[in-house]
Amino acid sequence: MLFRSGYATLSLSSVTFTGQQANLHQGFETVHESRSLKSIFDTKTAQIFIPRLMPWLEIHKDVPFFIFLHLFDPHNPFKPHSPYDTMWVDPKTESEQDARVAALREVIRDPALKVFSMPIRENFEEADVDPEPYFDYVKGHYDGSIRGMDDQIGQLIAKLDELGLKESTLIAFISDHGEEFLEHGRSEEHTSELQS
Repeated sequence: MLFRSGYATLSLSSVTFTGQQANLHQGFETVHESRSLKSIFDTKTAQIFIPRLMPWLEIHKDVPFFIFLHLFDPHNPFKPHSPYDTMWVDPKTESEQDARVAALREVIRDPALKVFSMPIRENFEEADVDPEPYFDYVKGHYDGSIRGMDDQIGQLIAKLDELGLKESTLIAFISDHGEEFLEHGRSEEHTSELQS
């Protein structure tokens, strides 16, 4: 383990299945999990966890360190925090999107898909909802979530540079899935698994 080898270790986990629930907290001196957020339903964690990380980096800049930083920003629900929520979405169209979501929820049969408003192609036909404006709105918030997270990651990289750590720090970006916006008849994440 890195901790036993003299590394300072920190875990910032946005969901329970990347922390204690899955036993992934072992070997970390400090663990921040979704329960440390104001709301466990807040999927926009970059604006919370990266500012928490900055002072930790300052304290540990002279020792080897390992950080697990799990961010959840481009995840359903996609609506980002301000100012990213209006970068690609006109707030005046929110009531129209709410009406589309309500109509689609009426025809989504799978309970999990209904809760998260994850319609499949047939649902749009059944509800007589045009998928184009629906997904324009969803993608606008998705893009805003990505942009907000990117800005926070940019601040983190700038902090590493300021502390003289940028050139000696390895950063690995990984993802557990992408998103589908009806390209294959489904929407968002894991819908093929949920529907089958």
